[in-house]
Amino acid sequence: KSTTAVNLALGFQANGLNEERLRKQIAEIRELNKAFTDTGFRIFAGSEVDLDVGLGYFVQDDIEVGGALSFSDNDVIQTLGLAGFGDMNLPVADLLVTPYVGAGLGLMAVDFDAGDSHTALVGTGYAGVKYFITDDLAIAAQANLSLASEEVYADDNGKADATNIDITLALRYFFDRALAQASYLIG
Repeated sequence: KSTTAVNLALGFQANGLNEERLRKQIAEIRELNKAFTDTGFRIFAGSEVDLDVGLGYFVQDDIEVGGALSFSDNDVIQTLGLAGFGDMNLPVADLLVTPYVGAGLGLMAVDFDAGDSHTALVGTGYAGVKYFITDDLAIAAQANLSLASEEVYADDNGKADATNIDITLALRYFFDRALAQASYLIG
Protein backbone atom coordinates (compact mmCIF):
# COMPACT_ATOMS: atom_id res chain seq x y z
CA LYS A 1 0.00 0.00 0.00
CA SER A 2 1.26 3.44 -0.95
CA THR A 3 0.34 6.84 0.40
CA THR A 4 2.77 9.46 -1.00
CA ALA A 5 4.83 9.98 -4.16
CA VAL A 6 7.63 12.38 -5.17
CA ASN A 7 8.60 12.78 -8.83
CA LEU A 8 11.75 14.23 -10.42
CA ALA A 9 12.48 14.31 -14.14
CA LEU A 10 15.80 15.49 -15.57
CA GLY A 11 16.96 15.71 -19.15
CA PHE A 12 19.87 17.27 -21.01
CA GLN A 13 20.89 17.11 -24.64
CA ALA A 14 23.67 19.17 -26.24
CA ASN A 15 25.54 19.29 -29.55
CA GLY A 16 28.74 21.39 -29.80
CA LEU A 17 31.43 22.39 -27.35
CA ASN A 18 31.13 26.19 -27.12
CA GLU A 19 28.68 28.94 -28.05
CA GLU A 20 30.37 29.91 -31.34
CA ARG A 21 30.64 26.31 -32.55
CA LEU A 22 27.10 25.56 -31.42
CA ARG A 23 25.60 28.55 -33.28
CA LYS A 24 27.56 27.65 -36.46
CA GLN A 25 26.41 24.04 -36.19
CA ILE A 26 22.77 25.11 -35.74
CA ALA A 27 22.94 27.38 -38.82
CA GLU A 28 24.40 24.54 -40.91
CA ILE A 29 21.74 22.12 -39.73
CA ARG A 30 18.95 24.63 -40.52
CA GLU A 31 20.28 24.85 -44.09
CA LEU A 32 20.32 21.06 -44.38
CA ASN A 33 16.76 20.90 -43.03
CA LYS A 34 15.61 23.31 -45.76
CA ALA A 35 17.02 20.89 -48.36
CA PHE A 36 15.07 18.00 -46.77
CA THR A 37 11.75 19.86 -46.39
CA ASP A 38 9.93 17.78 -49.03
CA THR A 39 11.09 14.46 -47.53
CA GLY A 40 9.82 15.06 -43.98
CA PHE A 41 13.31 14.24 -42.65
CA ARG A 42 14.62 16.65 -40.00
CA ILE A 43 17.89 16.91 -38.08
CA PHE A 44 17.60 18.22 -34.51
CA ALA A 45 20.21 20.65 -33.17
CA GLY A 46 21.07 22.74 -30.15
CA SER A 47 20.72 22.06 -26.45
CA GLU A 48 17.85 21.41 -24.08
CA VAL A 49 17.50 21.07 -20.32
CA ASP A 50 14.27 19.86 -18.66
CA LEU A 51 13.56 19.50 -14.93
CA ASP A 52 10.30 18.36 -13.36
CA VAL A 53 9.72 17.78 -9.62
CA GLY A 54 6.47 16.60 -8.07
CA LEU A 55 4.96 15.38 -4.82
CA GLY A 56 1.87 13.21 -4.63
CA TYR A 57 -0.32 11.47 -2.08
CA PHE A 58 -2.18 8.20 -2.60
CA VAL A 59 -5.70 9.05 -1.40
CA GLN A 60 -6.62 5.38 -1.77
CA ASP A 61 -5.09 2.28 -3.34
CA ASP A 62 -3.90 3.09 -6.87
CA ILE A 63 -5.18 6.72 -6.85
CA GLU A 64 -2.62 9.51 -6.40
CA VAL A 65 -3.07 13.31 -6.38
CA GLY A 66 -0.31 15.88 -6.16
CA GLY A 67 1.53 18.86 -7.54
CA ALA A 68 4.50 19.42 -9.83
CA LEU A 69 6.99 22.18 -10.68
CA SER A 70 8.70 22.20 -14.09
CA PHE A 71 11.47 24.15 -15.81
CA SER A 72 12.86 23.85 -19.34
CA ASP A 73 15.31 25.82 -21.46
CA ASN A 74 16.39 25.21 -25.04
CA ASP A 75 17.51 27.28 -28.02
CA VAL A 76 13.99 28.58 -28.70
CA ILE A 77 11.99 28.71 -25.48
CA GLN A 78 12.27 28.88 -21.67
CA THR A 79 9.36 27.68 -19.49
CA LEU A 80 8.38 27.58 -15.83
CA GLY A 81 5.26 25.66 -14.79
CA LEU A 82 3.23 24.77 -11.70
CA ALA A 83 0.51 22.11 -11.89
CA GLY A 84 -1.73 19.74 -9.99
CA PHE A 85 -2.17 16.14 -11.17
CA GLY A 86 -4.10 12.94 -10.55
CA ASP A 87 -2.95 9.40 -11.45
CA MET A 88 -4.81 6.14 -11.37
CA ASN A 89 -2.92 2.83 -11.53
CA LEU A 90 -4.67 0.08 -13.49
CA PRO A 91 -3.03 -3.07 -12.10
CA VAL A 92 -3.56 -6.27 -14.08
CA ALA A 93 -2.82 -9.65 -12.49
CA ASP A 94 0.20 -11.48 -13.94
CA LEU A 95 1.23 -8.46 -16.05
CA LEU A 96 4.89 -7.44 -15.71
CA VAL A 97 4.03 -3.72 -15.93
CA THR A 98 1.48 -1.57 -14.13
CA PRO A 99 -0.50 0.61 -16.56
CA TYR A 100 -1.73 4.01 -15.38
CA VAL A 101 -3.64 7.05 -16.67
CA GLY A 102 -3.77 10.59 -15.38
CA ALA A 103 -4.47 14.24 -15.95
CA GLY A 104 -3.00 17.55 -14.84
CA LEU A 105 -3.98 21.20 -14.82
CA GLY A 106 -1.58 24.08 -14.27
CA LEU A 107 -0.03 27.40 -15.24
CA MET A 108 2.97 27.85 -17.53
CA ALA A 109 5.05 31.01 -18.01
CA VAL A 110 6.98 31.06 -21.30
CA ASP A 111 9.64 33.28 -22.85
CA PHE A 112 10.50 32.78 -26.52
CA ASP A 113 13.94 33.91 -27.76
CA ALA A 114 12.10 35.95 -30.40
CA GLY A 115 10.89 38.24 -27.59
CA ASP A 116 7.34 36.93 -27.05
CA SER A 117 6.24 36.10 -23.51
CA HIS A 118 3.04 34.28 -22.46
CA THR A 119 1.35 32.79 -19.41
CA ALA A 120 -1.17 30.05 -20.07
CA LEU A 121 -3.49 27.56 -18.43
CA VAL A 122 -2.36 24.05 -19.49
CA GLY A 123 -4.31 20.81 -19.33
CA THR A 124 -2.51 17.48 -19.83
CA GLY A 125 -3.79 13.94 -20.26
CA TYR A 126 -1.43 10.99 -20.14
CA ALA A 127 -1.12 7.22 -20.08
CA GLY A 128 1.86 5.06 -19.23
CA VAL A 129 3.30 1.93 -17.70
CA LYS A 130 5.59 1.29 -14.72
CA TYR A 131 7.92 -1.70 -14.46
CA PHE A 132 9.09 -2.39 -10.91
CA ILE A 133 12.77 -3.38 -10.77
CA THR A 134 12.49 -3.80 -6.97
CA ASP A 135 9.63 -3.21 -4.54
CA ASP A 136 10.72 0.43 -4.30
CA LEU A 137 12.15 1.24 -7.75
CA ALA A 138 10.26 1.44 -11.04
CA ILE A 139 11.00 2.45 -14.62
CA ALA A 140 8.11 4.32 -16.25
CA ALA A 141 7.21 5.33 -19.81
CA GLN A 142 4.44 7.87 -20.34
CA ALA A 143 2.77 9.47 -23.39
CA ASN A 144 1.45 13.03 -22.83
CA LEU A 145 -0.99 15.29 -24.70
CA SER A 146 -1.02 18.91 -23.48
CA LEU A 147 -3.38 21.69 -24.56
CA ALA A 148 -2.72 25.32 -23.57
CA SER A 149 -4.84 28.48 -23.58
CA GLU A 150 -1.97 30.32 -25.36
CA GLU A 151 0.72 29.29 -27.86
CA VAL A 152 3.35 28.31 -25.28
CA TYR A 153 5.01 25.35 -27.02
CA ALA A 154 7.56 25.42 -29.82
CA ASP A 155 6.88 23.07 -32.75
CA ASP A 156 9.62 21.32 -34.74
CA ASN A 157 10.21 24.50 -36.77
CA GLY A 158 10.48 26.77 -33.71
CA LYS A 159 7.02 28.29 -34.23
CA ALA A 160 4.58 28.77 -31.33
CA ASP A 161 1.85 26.16 -30.83
CA ALA A 162 -0.90 25.56 -28.22
CA THR A 163 -0.63 21.73 -28.44
CA ASN A 164 2.22 19.46 -27.38
CA ILE A 165 2.66 15.69 -27.62
CA ASP A 166 5.65 14.06 -25.94
CA ILE A 167 6.93 10.89 -24.28
CA THR A 168 8.55 10.77 -20.83
CA LEU A 169 10.91 7.99 -19.74
CA ALA A 170 11.32 7.92 -15.98
CA LEU A 171 12.85 6.28 -12.97
CA ARG A 172 10.59 6.33 -9.89
CA TYR A 173 11.68 5.55 -6.38
CA PHE A 174 9.08 4.70 -3.70
CA PHE A 175 10.04 4.96 -0.03
CA ASP A 176 8.77 4.73 3.56
CA ARG A 177 6.09 2.16 2.93
CA ALA A 178 4.77 2.33 6.52
CA LEU A 179 3.87 6.04 6.32
CA ALA A 180 4.40 7.26 2.79
CA GLN A 181 5.51 6.27 -0.65
CA ALA A 182 7.62 8.58 -2.76
CA SER A 183 8.17 8.29 -6.43
CA TYR A 184 11.33 9.83 -7.87
CA LEU A 185 10.97 10.41 -11.61
CA ILE A 186 14.03 10.88 -13.81
CA GLY A 187 13.41 11.12 -17.53
